[in-house]
Amino acid sequence: MAFALIALLLLADDPSATQPMATSAAPPPASAPADKDYLPQGAPADDYAFVAWCKGVLSGHMDLAERVQSVLPLDDAQQTIGRAYLRAYDKALGASKEGRSKDGKARAEAAQADGWSRWEKARQADIQLAADTYLAYQLPARCEHAAERLAGDPDLFKKAFSPQELEAVRTSAPSTAEAATADGPVTRSSTGP
Repeated sequence: MAFALIALLLLADDPSATQPMATSAAPPPASAPADKDYLPQGAPADDYAFVAWCKGVLSGHMDLAERVQSVLPLDDAQQTIGRAYLRAYDKALGASKEGRSKDGKARAEAAQADGWSRWEKARQADIQLAADTYLAYQLPARCEHAAERLAGDPDLFKKAFSPQELEAVRTSAPSTAEAATADGPVTRSSTGP
């Protein structure tokens, strides 16, 4: 069950690349985001740290949306979905034994900070390139699968939306809302959600 966040770029698969920043808006290979086992270069391999890393990457992506809104208006439905994902990641992290220990929480904080830092080059880039990078990003499907495993709940992301949020998403972008509650990835086309 994949609920990919609405956007379209993967972290660079180039070992020398440590940021989800591109020199052009060309999207990465289409097969990578849907691969439930795809692990971006430099991301933690274990589910606990990986989910924390995903939370950091998503938080950074949402922050970048705020920074580029002068050239790319915020997509309220996407922001709503992002907030629901962040809650799901928190729930998964809290459900794990490691998430209840001081050392585990410190490890999660470090992984989250690393995920957040992946957007540093985009934050410093020309605003149009930053906006293009923002549009070209998609969380790896592994983020969802790892969170579901960690939480022990295959419906974790379906449950992440409040009825009010789901209605807001449906109202602003009907096709996005349907995809957010069905099996399969949610994507953003070049003509909008």
